[in-house]
Amino acid sequence: MPIAKYIVAYFLAVALVWPKAPIARGPSMDQQERMAMDLAFLSELVQCFAQDYGRLPSDWAELTTAQPELYFEIVPLDPWGNEYYLDSIADSNRLAVGSYGRDNQPGGTGEDADTEVVVRSGRKDC
Repeated sequence: MPIAKYIVAYFLAVALVWPKAPIARGPSMDQQERMAMDLAFLSELVQCFAQDYGRLPSDWAELTTAQPELYFEIVPLDPWGNEYYLDSIADSNRLAVGSYGRDNQPGGTGEDADTEVVVRSGRKDC
């Protein structure tokens, strides 16, 4: 699983550098683009956790404590400094990973709009 360590290192670097130096993100990457990258990355980690443990995590704490060297050690934040949410959907085989946007409230438009990715267990080869 060496690739997982590189993915984790990338996410930690983005998480640690982003709040302190937003200019480092580059002129073409706006907050919506960063959020899309983060959600793709987080959904991959959730799927890898499901493959490793035979179930989806119930919250971010499971990913931060299970094997921090393979997942991550800090709770992820969206581009506006809010924690990404992780919610189960109707059954135990799907989770929503997302952000409530700039206002951190359900609903909204533009930068306040909600964005989520639905993750299913057992779909990814990690």
